[in-house]
Amino acid sequence: MIFQTKFHLIIMGREKVTRRRCNLSKNKNKNLIFIGDSMLAGLEVKDSEHYVSRLSKNCISDGLIINGGVRAHDTHMASANAVRILKEFNLDQLNSVVVYGLTSNDFYENDHKNAYYNLKAKFGSIFDQKNYKPKANLNYLRVKMFVGDNFYFTKKFIIQYMKLKDSLMLDRNKDENKTAFSISELSNLNEKFKSEKCRRAISILDSTFSSNSIESKVFLFLHPMFHSFEEFKVMENCLISTAKNYDQISILPINSFMDKNSVEFDNQDLIFKKDRHYSPKGHLFISKIILPKLESALFKNN
Repeated sequence: MIFQTKFHLIIMGREKVTRRRCNLSKNKNKNLIFIGDSMLAGLEVKDSEHYVSRLSKNCISDGLIINGGVRAHDTHMASANAVRILKEFNLDQLNSVVVYGLTSNDFYENDHKNAYYNLKAKFGSIFDQKNYKPKANLNYLRVKMFVGDNFYFTKKFIIQYMKLKDSLMLDRNKDENKTAFSISELSNLNEKFKSEKCRRAISILDSTFSSNSIESKVFLFLHPMFHSFEEFKVMENCLISTAKNYDQISILPINSFMDKNSVEFDNQDLIFKKDRHYSPKGHLFISKIILPKLESALFKNN
């Protein structure tokens, strides 16, 4: 399965390894392994425009900087990918840091093994540390992937509907008489739902690294949701609260920075309209958010 994960990464991701001499102090030679999904892979922009490349140019570290972003990677796959990279490059774990760019849809996909079924059927997948080998008629998959790629908004509508139905728990009823939930009760259920999703994401990271004896520090940040700043703030706070129980995992809080600096950009210019992936301006914005937070976290981790 390691071979399949590697193959998946090369085809659908961007394993970009950079090393540049910045003449930094010895305490800034950490290897940085970025993991995540297509928001991190950034396949629509040039290497030089990507936020990981911009961090490298800003001398965030003198060590190896690896962009391990892969399309359709949830927390299961991303954490497994980090383990693979650490071992494949034979990196010193205590001198390496994993930076996980979590995307909001990961919360949903972490509980749904068959999300992105076409890709997983073609390349294989990992879910709760169990390996699933590729299994599909490739010709049939090509047709399905063509439909998915060319009828994006139909697919997006279906996914968003499923998320909404899941988050609001529409299939549940208050009591045997099926009395409707009040607004406050729905709010409480929604908060409980989000809390469970945060615990699930953090626990996947923890269990994957623990079972593989990975000692590297993990810095996690939530990719900004420009369409919903309030939801972004709630989810980030949820992750911060959850991570307090895990010594190996820390959250890079970026919401306050966004509040102060988002006025510099037109949010619609930060993403591509078709798929909401970051545009070149979006990657520039993300690099400005992450740089001071990651620098501070790396300094404290030495």
